[in-house]
Amino acid sequence: MIYITNSIVNQLYHRIQDELFAMVNQHHWSIQPVKWTWTPVKTKYGMADRQGIIYLNQLFKQTVYFELLEAVFRHEFAHLCVGLQQGHNTIFKQCEHRFKARFNAVAKQQAIYFEQRIDYKYLLVAELYRGDTIVLKKTHRKHRKYTNYCSRRHRCFYYQQQPIRQFRYILIKDLSESFKIGAPI
Repeated sequence: MIYITNSIVNQLYHRIQDELFAMVNQHHWSIQPVKWTWTPVKTKYGMADRQGIIYLNQLFKQTVYFELLEAVFRHEFAHLCVGLQQGHNTIFKQCEHRFKARFNAVAKQQAIYFEQRIDYKYLLVAELYRGDTIVLKKTHRKHRKYTNYCSRRHRCFYYQQQPIRQFRYILIKDLSESFKIGAPI
């Protein structure tokens, strides 16, 4: 079995870059791609910066998640092509589609396995006005947006068209049972 190594990532980076430069002349890119490197950031598959560097989550190392890695590269190249200021707007999404940065069925399955490699600290849960408590996502830290949330003072957040009364964090290590994102606790 072949695993993801620096050498393989280099080959993939240059193959995709050459393919995309053939689609969109490199002189028309907002930011010129320079290189890729690993990052210890745990919360993202990858990211790009203004210097043209694509950062890949180091958890890709020694895995077989090739389809996911290729989708991440294409996604980050799309950011460089249209410019980081575009975020994930319509212009970016059109470029992302053109660059075939899609999560096919295999990449989606690999993303599930990849997520299991991440050692999250908390679960973010939402308590709905109707009384349900729903697991929203795993996270590494508490965010002010949720810890200071007050649906009466600020805009109200919704989960499946149900207003959220409050958010809270649960330490994952304190949980003895399994959980699923989007499922009631």
